Amino acid sequence: DGDSLSDSWEVENHLNPLDPSDVDVDSDGDGATNREEYQSKSDPNDPDSTPNWTMFQGNAGHTGFLPITVDDARFQHIWTYNPDIGELSRAVAAKGVVYVTGIDSNWSRTLLAINAVSHTRKWIENISSDYLQNVISAPSIANDLVYIYYNFAGSNPWLANSNIQALNSSNGTEVFSTELSGFNSYETSPTLFDDELFINQNFSIDGINAINGAHQLKKSDSELSNSAWELAVDNDYIYS
Repeated sequence: DGDSLSDSWEVENHLNPLDPSDVDVDSDGDGATNREEYQSKSDPNDPDSTPNWTMFQGNAGHTGFLPITVDDARFQHIWTYNPDIGELSRAVAAKGVVYVTGIDSNWSRTLLAINAVSHTRKWIENISSDYLQNVISAPSIANDLVYIYYNFAGSNPWLANSNIQALNSSNGTEVFSTELSGFNSYETSPTLFDDELFINQNFSIDGINAINGAHQLKKSDSELSNSAWELAVDNDYIYS
């Protein structure tokens, strides 16, 4: 029908491949048209499958792009929430929940989940308190898990180590915690790609299995000195 949607995709998702007008219909009422659902590979019949902002700049390539057209009439201030957990990270969102970390004046580090519709607290989890190390990343989301990176003092309190922690996105319970040698002086957040997680540290890149936390990669190099930026990842390369 010339509407830019694959006929097979339309049939599979109960649309009419002979009707070009259904391209601009929001079949599941989630705010995304069928064209936007097709472009983002989400389910046009599932309101919980729309594109989410799951990590720094939205995706592993850090392009800041989501294939959604914003309706000016709906783009307005809806609510404000004061989490009272200190200085806040960048927020991420998925499946109707907003996630943010914070660190207060006592170096207490916290991860908070907020219901995006009712703007009420869904759950809160204390991560750690360490007056010698005050780094905690913004969250990243994949596989129904929330991932954070933070520094902590090891046996030598002046030489930090770091941790990747994964928590259940529904209730905040810990799924795994992986200790890494080295640290980052900046609050860079994990980059998720397929079932792998990558983090930029001072003079090194680490990769772990995003499902079970197994440490899979350690690349150390004196040229990897700028750890202030999140890693970008595609099918072939890691960009630092």
